[in-house]
Amino acid sequence: MASATIATFADYFGLAVLTPALPFYLQDLGISDEDVPMWNGVITTCQFAAIIFGNIFWGRFTDRNGSQRALQLAMAGDTVFFALSAVAPFGLRDEAGAVMLAVVRFGAGLFTPLVSAILFIFDRADSPQAVMRGMGNYAMAIMCAYALGGLAVGTLYEHTGWAPLNVITSAIAGLAFLYVTFLSAPPISLERPKPEGVMRALRTAEFATHALTALCVGYSMNVGIFMFVIIAKEQFRWSAQVVGMVFISIPAIMMPINFIAPRVVARFGLHRPINVGSIVSCLSFSALAVWASHLSADEDEGSGSAGEGSASNVCILLTLFATCFISMIFQQNPNQARGKYIADKYAKNARGVVTSASRNFFAIGQAIAPIISGFAYTINPGAPYTVIAFLLACNTGLFAITGVPLWHDPSPEAAAAEPNAPKMTRKASLTLRPDWITRRRKCDGSAAAPEPGSVAVDVSSS
Repeated sequence: MASATIATFADYFGLAVLTPALPFYLQDLGISDEDVPMWNGVITTCQFAAIIFGNIFWGRFTDRNGSQRALQLAMAGDTVFFALSAVAPFGLRDEAGAVMLAVVRFGAGLFTPLVSAILFIFDRADSPQAVMRGMGNYAMAIMCAYALGGLAVGTLYEHTGWAPLNVITSAIAGLAFLYVTFLSAPPISLERPKPEGVMRALRTAEFATHALTALCVGYSMNVGIFMFVIIAKEQFRWSAQVVGMVFISIPAIMMPINFIAPRVVARFGLHRPINVGSIVSCLSFSALAVWASHLSADEDEGSGSAGEGSASNVCILLTLFATCFISMIFQQNPNQARGKYIADKYAKNARGVVTSASRNFFAIGQAIAPIISGFAYTINPGAPYTVIAFLLACNTGLFAITGVPLWHDPSPEAAAAEPNAPKMTRKASLTLRPDWITRRRKCDGSAAAPEPGSVAVDVSSS
């Protein structure tokens, strides 16, 4: 599974360099301080919007041609567009330069290897434990990328500037491309079986909760990263070096958690860590909303302590953000594994399509996060976190409303004799497993009997 880990690291390293360096580079391009948050959000949103289209393409491409071929082509595109990012403004400045950079980062987003990397893990995992180990390594690659990206910005940006850092990201993506390329891979073929039962899988309650969890994690992750940099720069007045070095602290705290998460999932199943993590995140972001509003009030009163980033405020910021990101791991890692089981349970030859669909919800959350949080921040510094807390509360509520188990996993054996979920049509009954409210049109108006096999069984210890 090394190919998936290396490709994921290379892709996220490019993003990890972009995130803390971009606000400072926009200033270098001549963007005013007032417009930096807006353009920072626009460029970041462009990249994640492109990831949505990329996920659709790479999911279908992987189902047809294999995950290794998909990784190879995706890393080739990353190499090219990361290199173009180094010279993206092409001599332009101000808003024109920012627009050119947004176009290039849109291209980088199209060549996302993340769906292919997840499917690479699924294809080679021979047990549920192997799936979670693979997802743990996947998450660890992301954390390492963020840590090293923050370190690179903190130590190099003020000395080298924007272009050399992006050349480094391109070189790392190029090495990942070479690693995947020189491994033996099956030839590209157009004869692989077509996916079956995709829409049936996407209409289940399990996928609905799976998708909303992915959207919430993607949204909260990008808001957390985006707002961390904005608060550090705009309210604490930190330099690029300080922002980059402090940026390392969050992934450094999260790294050990990725070793713990697979063991927690093995003990408690997939659903319990997801919902506990969602509740903890909701409470933590609510606390961040209160703290950020209080920080803004201190600035308005002219106390001065907030603007310089007092020790107490820095500790509060890091503690709350660390809690939020740690709880995200317990949502994201098991939720990504759910895509495989939903695809296998309700469809056939459709892991790529189902996984790309769920990753699209994650990417949608990432795409809309900078724009919404940037706008909300102009209303009140605590508003971006209030939006996240509301989404996370809705996510937990969807589990309860649809009857998807909150604290244990639905039984895979329940779908063994009936592998495909029924279609949602006007003529047929509507059943969204597991334990969805079942409606049947009866002439006598009697209630429908529960669907066979819809009762969830606790298999968390398996």
